[in-house]
Amino acid sequence: MTDSDWKLLIDVATLGTLVVTLVVIYWQGRLIRRTLEADTFVRLLERAEEIQLSETLDLIQSFSFEDYPTYQSAVTPEQQARVRRVVDFFNDISHLAQHGYVDDYYPVRLYFPSLMTCKAKLLPWWVKGVRGVRSN
Repeated sequence: MTDSDWKLLIDVATLGTLVVTLVVIYWQGRLIRRTLEADTFVRLLERAEEIQLSETLDLIQSFSFEDYPTYQSAVTPEQQARVRRVVDFFNDISHLAQHGYVDDYYPVRLYFPSLMTCKAKLLPWWVKGVRGVRSN
């Protein structure tokens, strides 16, 4: 082999190594992103358990209020705090999805029945009432 053949062989080997390195870096980036998304999702599930999401949604499902003052007089402060934690939880998921920290497809699918329960039982009177009470 001549010197130019060796140089060509080394250049091709270097280029091949570079391509393999770029593919590996891309793959590692994807795996890191998936790991972070999975960790965030697990933390969401832990938080849902921590705030007693299922039990609070059972409570919300039993509501038949039309206005906030009736709700305040009929529901204990502890239960009101639980409802607020559930709403805050869904707001937090929304913010995480808006800023790209979680793929909004999976949380929405997972919590769709819960979101529809909150929509049916709390909107619009609860939101208006909370804003009215906390506006100052």
